[in-house]
Amino acid sequence: MNLFWSRMSRLLCVVLAALVALALALGCGDDGELSIQDYLQDIHALMEESAANAEELGDPFAYQELATDEELLRAIRDYCDALVPMVRRSINTLSDMEPPPEAVEPHNELLASVGSLADAFEDLGEQAADAQSLEELNQWTIESGWNETYASSGEGANRACLALQDLADENSVALDFECIEDEGA
Repeated sequence: MNLFWSRMSRLLCVVLAALVALALALGCGDDGELSIQDYLQDIHALMEESAANAEELGDPFAYQELATDEELLRAIRDYCDALVPMVRRSINTLSDMEPPPEAVEPHNELLASVGSLADAFEDLGEQAADAQSLEELNQWTIESGWNETYASSGEGANRACLALQDLADENSVALDFECIEDEGA
């Protein structure tokens, strides 16, 4: 479960950093329309700060061996309770943004995928609050399809991340979105 959480935390940091940066970039242009270079450079300039803010939430499984089910369920609930509003604020701002034409498709995929992730984490937090054990929560993630929703949404967000990286590369904008590379490649 720690490997799963580690990958999930890394993906969330990448996605949150991109979302916060995109949302903040909305206010950077004179007419709301940014060139692809400005759009991508604004993301790069804000990526480290945004990632640091997302990482401050921590890893609820960091001390899994030392924690009781009750402590872990509380940590998961608290994590979700902190994560979901942060993501929803970014989504609201991002949904009002008009990306440059080259970035519309990854922008929209990122928005949809992260919206789905926010919904999934909201559900997970609610279930963690009601669960009597970690095993019960784990069983719910299997039976409800949560794992598949998370995986599908994460894959969509990562596709968007990779597409934004491609746009940066194609436009000679030197930045690294730190997307999760396809392990099968």
